[in-house]
Amino acid sequence: MGSARLAVRDGRAVLETGMWLARSRRGCGIGTAALRMLLGEAAAAGARAVVADTTSDNAAALAALRHHGAALVESRHTADVHAELRTTRPPA
Repeated sequence: MGSARLAVRDGRAVLETGMWLARSRRGCGIGTAALRMLLGEAAAAGARAVVADTTSDNAAALAALRHHGAALVESRHTADVHAELRTTRPPA
């Protein structure tokens, strides 16, 4: 069906996520749900942010990122889009 990951990017404060879904599973809300779970895991690990990179033609990824409030920055020279999502730490 697909895969998702979190990796250390900047110490433990910033994690990077990446995701791949089979074409037959895209548009079903799986990416948005997986991203929600990844953000929860990142917050529980003490990360303050999660970053991701995609392309401007990846509508599904952009929709999932926007759904979770990502700040999106498009490259001036390429079709690349960088996203940053803030995590919220769970209550103690």
